[in-house]
Amino acid sequence: ESFTEVEALNAVPPLIDLVASDINQLLETLNQRTVTRWDGTTEILNMDGALVEHIDMNWRQRLLSAIAHPQIAVLLFSLGTLGLTIELWSPGAILPGIVGGLSLLLAFFAFQILPVNYVGLLLVLFGLLLLVFEIITTSFGALALGGAISMVLGLVMLIDSPAPELQLGWAFILAILGALATVVMLLTRLGLRAQFRSAVTGSAGMLGEFGEVIDAIAPGGSGRVTTHGEIWLATARQPISVGERVRVVKIDGMTLTVLPEASPGHAEKESSHDT
Repeated sequence: ESFTEVEALNAVPPLIDLVASDINQLLETLNQRTVTRWDGTTEILNMDGALVEHIDMNWRQRLLSAIAHPQIAVLLFSLGTLGLTIELWSPGAILPGIVGGLSLLLAFFAFQILPVNYVGLLLVLFGLLLLVFEIITTSFGALALGGAISMVLGLVMLIDSPAPELQLGWAFILAILGALATVVMLLTRLGLRAQFRSAVTGSAGMLGEFGEVIDAIAPGGSGRVTTHGEIWLATARQPISVGERVRVVKIDGMTLTVLPEASPGHAEKESSHDT
């Protein structure tokens, strides 16, 4: 758990000895202060003429510090959830799953360091899940609205600290919601388009397709044709020789009814003749 300097100073027992606004005040406060060493002995600090050496963070410390920033942590958490969602929605994409998994792991690392309110984190997670379900089930906005409300409440409550530099501003919260809403709308639109698109695979997708006769078809008899890289049984009202191009006009189980490619007949006419 993380604490502010005031919380750490006022804790029982105190977690720190003092709070200073800058280096000079720290040296003044420590001067002539008695401290107890690990072996029980005491020592009086003499800070007169002390030299101050500034030690910059190395690249690893700078990287981890950036990841642990509240806004970066929320971005990673949102990106990770969406990445895994896209991977589950479209298996085999690979890249969204990899990016999503790495982002979630980095987000969990940041949340372990930050003073996170876990109720707020659960609200954010619940809101993201509602947005995911909006993509999957298409509730025409109901789940998306609930998800947006849950995320706003969660982001407001997420950081349990009075420090202003750790708080998530409204501009950031609205930007996150806008980005997520855009992604959800795009994925939902793609899902609806796929849902209402006519079948283009399987037997229904064979109507009107062209193929080639590989076993001659006699009137009233059957032969074989190849189309879509598959071999089908086929019948026709007229003789068709090997090598001729044909068009599929009817499907009856595993048997196709075909016409020569040059024939002016259409699937509708063939169907009306049969009825």
